[in-house]
Parts: sequence; structure tokens; C-alpha cells
Amino acid sequence: MCPSCGVPLARTRETARRPTTVSLPSPGARKAQRLRAVSAVLGLTAAMLAVSTAVTAPFVLSQSRSDAAAAHNLRAVLTVAKDLRRQHGDFAQAVPEVLKSRVFDIAVVDAATTSSSDAVISMAVADDGWYGAVHSRTGRCLAVGNVAGAPTDQQVLLPGNCTGDAARATLAPLKPSATAPSPPPSGSAAGSPRDLSGSGSP
Repeated sequence: MCPSCGVPLARTRETARRPTTVSLPSPGARKAQRLRAVSAVLGLTAAMLAVSTAVTAPFVLSQSRSDAAAAHNLRAVLTVAKDLRRQHGDFAQAVPEVLKSRVFDIAVVDAATTSSSDAVISMAVADDGWYGAVHSRTGRCLAVGNVAGAPTDQQVLLPGNCTGDAARATLAPLKPSATAPSPPPSGSAAGSPRDLSGSGSP
């Protein structure tokens, strides 16, 4: 109020400030939220793995079938070669010219010719051993060898040329070197068997 005229000068209002209340979730609710988040992540991961498996499975199966077809053809030719060895005493007759007439739908080529498919076997005969290589549609080169009619055939994957020569170089048994040192003569520094047995002076 104006002290002299009695007219009010202004009105003042106080705005009540109400405190904001934030409701926090209970520990049980927070745990449930975390479980739902983890479940969602696991579900998404499982879905991605399922899609990845569905995409890659046909390719893996195709590779397996291709390698199996190549190995089957290689084994078929090796079986005929081993039959020829049993008949003639060695692998001298197990050459491409003879094998071609005994296998069907499989080409047999000489040791220097590269196998170009799973139906082309490159083979080599050396030292009464038979060696063959075949190129699978997967790009792998499978090789097998049989030495002197051994009951167990050796199998490898060749990293380089897919030829009978490469198979022989990988699978042929190593020969002792002609320049191998001869055993030391008796009385040498190595000592005689009697010396090594502990007899003599202590």
C-alpha cells in the first residue's frame, strides 16, 4: 500500500515448488531387466549362428563329397594296380596303358602329367612301389602310395604339383645315402663292446 494514498503498488505471488519424485525400480525388477537383455543377446547370437550354419553347410558338404569322389577313383586304380602286382610279382605291369583297360570312367596318365580332375589319375611306378595323385574339385590334391605290396597304403595331401612324380617324391621310402659314414673300427675312441660294458679299470 502506498503510505499516503492507500493504493496497492503490486501483488506478489509465491509459486510453490513441488519436489519431483523419481521412482526407482526394485532390485527384483532390475534383475529381471538384466535377464531380459541377456536373453535378447543370446537369442540374437543363436539366430546369427543358425544363419551362418545354413549358409556354410552346403559348401562343406560339397567339399566332402568332392574329396570322397576323388579318393574313391584313386583307390579304384590302386586296387587294380595291387591286383596286377599279385599276378606278376611286382608293379611293372601297373602302368597307364594297362590300367586304362581295367578301370571305367577314370583316365590314367603318366607320372609327369598333372591330374586335372577327380577322374584323372597321375601315377608313377618305381622300386616296386606304385604312387598315384588325383585333383579334387575342392582344389586339393590327394596322393596314395603302396611300396612292395605293403598291407598299409600311405595317404597324403600334396601341396604342390598333382602328379605321380610328386606323390612318389613324397611317399617313397628314403634310401640310405651312398656317402653315409662307415661304422668306426674296433679299438677307436668309441670303445669296444667290452669297454662299454663296464669291465676294465674303474
